[in-house]
Amino acid sequence: MKPVLKAPGTRHLKPRYDELLLNVAFKFNLRRYTSLTAREHLYIYARFRGMPERDIDAEVDRKIASVGLTSKAECAAGTLSGGQKRKLSVAGAYTG
Repeated sequence: MKPVLKAPGTRHLKPRYDELLLNVAFKFNLRRYTSLTAREHLYIYARFRGMPERDIDAEVDRKIASVGLTSKAECAAGTLSGGQKRKLSVAGAYTG
């Protein structure tokens, strides 16, 4: 991040626009695409963010494990509990 002068004597950091977009976890749970599995959701997020296809499977596996959804990776998102949906949203925010 580049330092930006905001007022005399103070310095503030201005984040790059692409850094802001990569880590957004919405406060609401997933409401659309409830028939997709947790793994399919993360795969789509990675593709949207331009991740090379050869890296996606490993990245998705890492994110699923990091939020503790390994046992629910192949379950439809509509069948997940509220907390599990939130975990999926967080994993999606950090995928890619």
